[in-house]
Amino acid sequence: MGTEFDHFGPEAATRHFEEMTYSDQTSFEGDGPLQNRRLLFHTMVDQGFTNYSEEWWHFDYGNQFWAHVNGVHAIYGPARPLA
Repeated sequence: MGTEFDHFGPEAATRHFEEMTYSDQTSFEGDGPLQNRRLLFHTMVDQGFTNYSEEWWHFDYGNQFWAHVNGVHAIYGPARPLA
């Protein structure tokens, strides 16, 4: 995927490899990370998830971020403490 999970440098952005030139990508194992990120992104988005663009691994469904991106109300709200 081009970075470790929870790496917070600029390389973690979902589109990082999309925006690199081909010669830049050769230092990142060819286009493997690019293709892997594309597969993950399209698989998740096709199922209704949203992606936080600064983290290739961060997807949401039903929460406030998801609702904002989709222009709908969140499915999930605050959790109530157990009585």
